[in-house]
Amino acid sequence: MKKPIYVINGPNLNRLGKREPAIYGKATLADVEQYCRDEAGDFAIEFRQSNSEAEIIGWIHEAIDEGSGIIINPAAFTFTSIAILDALKMFEGPIIELHISNIHKREAYYHHSYVSKVATAVIAGLGPEGYRTATASISKLLQQRASARAELTAQAQSGRCRTWQPAIRTRDVQQCFYVVCGGAVPFVMSANGMVRPCSCPASN
Repeated sequence: MKKPIYVINGPNLNRLGKREPAIYGKATLADVEQYCRDEAGDFAIEFRQSNSEAEIIGWIHEAIDEGSGIIINPAAFTFTSIAILDALKMFEGPIIELHISNIHKREAYYHHSYVSKVATAVIAGLGPEGYRTATASISKLLQQRASARAELTAQAQSGRCRTWQPAIRTRDVQQCFYVVCGGAVPFVMSANGMVRPCSCPASN
């Protein structure tokens, strides 16, 4: 059974549809949730919103254990929360940072995102429809990663590769495997599911 995609929304997003509609649009948070479910395909959606930093961190911890990917719109916490950054560093799946408005066209204090330091991708400025794009994109990333892992597993089981074992995990490389084909040949599977030769310290 596939693990769900967590969609985590930060402070004031419960006011979508009423809060500054010229910037954030007229869609409500319930509308946004439906956008995500419409684009999720075979993935279940865990859709959350909180005005509490502690509660958001708790949901990230839950996603670490139970989720396959995270879409996060941290709202104002984007620019202030090292605690949310530290929680996201522990998550091994893809992370999409989402903003309804283009934060880089707004006041200077909106320009520095802590979350971007660990995000696989950033979507900003598409309005509430950005949630559709984010959900479709993360679903595709997860499918690519599953396909790449299945391919490596098939190679190992076919006898072409004698062993297959985890090597390392880093912030920008989701999984690193040694696939032995007549010698130690390391491969990495990146967050987007692509497989390439490994240049990590473990292969040197």
